[in-house]
Amino acid sequence: MCVRTPELSIGNSDVSSIGNGTDAWGWEQVLWFGMGERLRMGLWAPGDPLPASLTEMLDYFRLRGVRPVAYVYPILAFLAGTLPGGASPPWVVHGTYSSSDLATKRLGLGPMRSDLASPALQQWLPKTMRRFADQTGAGGFSFDYTYFEQGSPGGRPWRSQYAQWSGWRAILAALQQPKACAGRQCVVDNRQANHAWGPWMWAEGGTYAEPLQSDEQPGSWMFYEADLKTDRLSANRQRETAWSYRVQSFAPAEVVPGFALHQTDRDVSPAQKNVTAGPGCPRGGGTGRCAELSRRRDFDLLGYRYSLLSAVGTGGANLVLNMLPARDEGEFAAFPAEDVAFFRQWLEWTDRSRDLVASTRVLPSTSRPAAGSLDGVSLLRQDGSCTGAIFAFSPTATPLNLSLALDASLGCSPPHPSSGVPRLLLLRQIGSSDRSEPAGGWARQLLRAGDALALTVPPTTALALELEPFDGASLVAPLVLGAAAGAASLSADGALSLTRVVGEQGAAAELTVLLPPHGPGAVSRATLNGKVVRFDALPPLDGRPPAVRIRGAWAGERFGRAHEIVAAGGFSGGRWTGTFSVPAAVLEQLAARNRSYDLSYDLDPNSNDEANVPWLAPGRLLIWAKYQPLLNDSFNAAGSIDGTPLLMRKAYNTIAPSRARFIGHWADVTRLIKPGVQQTLALQLPPGLKPQGVRFESVESPPGRVYDSKC
Repeated sequence: MCVRTPELSIGNSDVSSIGNGTDAWGWEQVLWFGMGERLRMGLWAPGDPLPASLTEMLDYFRLRGVRPVAYVYPILAFLAGTLPGGASPPWVVHGTYSSSDLATKRLGLGPMRSDLASPALQQWLPKTMRRFADQTGAGGFSFDYTYFEQGSPGGRPWRSQYAQWSGWRAILAALQQPKACAGRQCVVDNRQANHAWGPWMWAEGGTYAEPLQSDEQPGSWMFYEADLKTDRLSANRQRETAWSYRVQSFAPAEVVPGFALHQTDRDVSPAQKNVTAGPGCPRGGGTGRCAELSRRRDFDLLGYRYSLLSAVGTGGANLVLNMLPARDEGEFAAFPAEDVAFFRQWLEWTDRSRDLVASTRVLPSTSRPAAGSLDGVSLLRQDGSCTGAIFAFSPTATPLNLSLALDASLGCSPPHPSSGVPRLLLLRQIGSSDRSEPAGGWARQLLRAGDALALTVPPTTALALELEPFDGASLVAPLVLGAAAGAASLSADGALSLTRVVGEQGAAAELTVLLPPHGPGAVSRATLNGKVVRFDALPPLDGRPPAVRIRGAWAGERFGRAHEIVAAGGFSGGRWTGTFSVPAAVLEQLAARNRSYDLSYDLDPNSNDEANVPWLAPGRLLIWAKYQPLLNDSFNAAGSIDGTPLLMRKAYNTIAPSRARFIGHWADVTRLIKPGVQQTLALQLPPGLKPQGVRFESVESPPGRVYDSKC
């Protein structure tokens, strides 16, 4: 997997220091590949020599074919006080936005800034950025801290906000010239308030609109449905944002962003409070944000697939990837090969499927992404063939049904020999956020144009589906619909053999096997995974090939995603009890996950916070009480399993506890589970507040391979 244009925000003590910053957020030392402070102070300009430490890094990027994107704040007071007599360029003015004490004391009356409406800045800034890109090989620029202000607090009179908006748009348009960044098109990433600047800014002023319509840090935005996996929360927010751009602002797919994974919480957590002051943390761990405290180990193994499919499906033209397992050496080394392949598969899919991505539309049967509601998009070819892809998402802890008519509402035309519109369509599942699903996908249904596509999306799951033309005359081997099959064959004497077929343990199933036209006239017997099964013959109707149907169930006890522990009797808050039995297959799944993702976590709840983050240490079996509507964290909970007390913790979508980002109460119960034995869970929950459910978490649908045939 290769990301060719990563944003590079580096602190380089050779040239910059947090103590010299003039921005209110405390990040100036990482701007312009670390050269931002010296550029603002007039101590360096593009074309001057770069420090050896930066040159070494840039040379390595060139060797690997990577074009890093520079982080830039465009309104800092560039070259203030550097002209003869201590004068400043005409774009330097006094602003009203909050600033560090240093900026106020060192630069004069109020915080100083650059006026985006200044024609001089509109010439100087893009020229400087292009020269910077030529020298460093930068692939573009990521902009933040871009305020449009109104008023005259001191110094020069202010231009209108519209003049600043128009000036900023002119600056960005200058970067959109061909070959503006080291001989190639610039990647232009806008953050913070970009979503409020309107479609005309998105269309001309950048590569895409702001991904989450806010700062990406989880403390800056609110989720609409609780979930213990932070990447799923981020994905739900991303799809809600994409829906808003697409439906409310009529933004074309070319500028709608996909934001995959999550930004790590930067606030100081309880275990970091006692960190002493140092070069990257001048005030110590008690206040503020510190480079040394930025969490490195924060990858969400069980949530990232949902987020990646969400970004690909609803914003595939502009994939923004965050929190890859590369900042922590342990996560990088342990990342399973199958997950590397999953990433590559979907990044390559967007490259191959640009025509489908450009046609992305909200499914007509769904609404704005919201709690308890299924949402999705279609990416179908514009020729009326009804071929392409469909992505469906369930953000909630219960299965949700999708029914979708393959008609004009999706842009599908009726089949006709002269139009090339296929009579039959094969619906294939090509991706799932559930890591237990077969990597190669599988065939689900055979449909006619005009039929209703019907399927169930499991809890907290993203599905990627493909509709492709089907011609039964071209079948050379039996095709299994309804489950993933390793191999299918039909002998000359009519013996049908299906091997390595997989379904969900304990689930009812109905398999349809389409038969090739050239072979025996009928099936004489059938075996599934080596076991003889009963079947019904299905005649060829409406152009469909002959087929057989096998009905049965996958052996074992069903215990899938978000498995609910049912309360014993009524419950209205206070003491809650329920019984459960965890199959051995669940614990085997957790053990296998720990083997394939061999990463040691500190599970001491009083240590470094890893134990208290529910998306880390994914080999744990968790229970959690989910509330709707969402609560704050002022309530406590207690619990036990078979009389053994539980450590009930409070889950947040932040590492540093934030009352406004409270998810629910949870506990790690891994060591208390007795496989196959009925056990009792007792909870003491907030009085008068009924949970939406008490569920297990970190379980993916255990696959079953033994099939119990039924008549």
